[in-house]
Amino acid sequence: MENKSLEIRKAVKGDLERIKVIWKLCFEDEDYYIDFYFNNREWQEGMAVLLLDGSIVSMLTMIPANITVENGDTINSAMLYAIATHPQYRNRGLADKLMRWSSNYLLLKQIPATMLVPAEPALYKFYDRRGYKTECYIREMTLSRELIENINELNYSKCELYSAEPERYNQTRRALLKGSTYVDYRESEILFQKKTSQLFNADIYSIKIEGGEGCAIVERTEEMVIVKELLIAEKFIVSAIKEISVQMPAQRYIIRTPSFYNCNIGGNVRPFGMVRVSKLPNPSPHNIYLGIAYD
Repeated sequence: MENKSLEIRKAVKGDLERIKVIWKLCFEDEDYYIDFYFNNREWQEGMAVLLLDGSIVSMLTMIPANITVENGDTINSAMLYAIATHPQYRNRGLADKLMRWSSNYLLLKQIPATMLVPAEPALYKFYDRRGYKTECYIREMTLSRELIENINELNYSKCELYSAEPERYNQTRRALLKGSTYVDYRESEILFQKKTSQLFNADIYSIKIEGGEGCAIVERTEEMVIVKELLIAEKFIVSAIKEISVQMPAQRYIIRTPSFYNCNIGGNVRPFGMVRVSKLPNPSPHNIYLGIAYD
């Protein structure tokens, strides 16, 4: 690699075909999803690429998503997403170089914090060595349809589930997370998630219940429903899960809520994301609810 010229820069339109090749090799997504992703995002806005001798071999995307802390203050931040290096060029430190470049690029834009969601448990150590700390947790439950049907309905409340527009979803989300530390997404990101959920046979939803409101992000297959975010007053969680199972029958349900929800139907709190903060006058945030991760 010493004899190869190295360049790091923002991506341009002409890079797209090479980027798609690396994406498919690294993430093994189907062509229809790769096309969907790039057709529904302003992908050049936040994508950086690393080139060796003029050929793109590594890439990542910087998605603006601020951290809101308990008192309502915000920390300018970005999520690093789709970090990938062509298999032929791995184990050369190229992703490190690209991540350092992106951190410096973001600092120049007054964005001191970056977040990421490791694709597998082994990567937590990899990113820890690069200054990232595990500060994002979720509670995750895997439930069968039979188990949901047999949950005690003593405190069951009737609720309604209906499609939400991104603006309304964000309003509800912020209201329900007020007083906690969480990642706040732009409406464009909520819109992209809505399109993704629709691609996978579901939607983003508002949940009406006893004069209150919750929200949920859902994706589904023929056999499984993934509730990637469920936010609602804790006493209504069971009612919301039951309604989702009625509207979207499946054999298995994966439900994700904030780690600080004390769900009475089990589930495990597990690491979900990592954060790295540079040049911040106040202490770094802890126990951050990340929510949407495009995983």
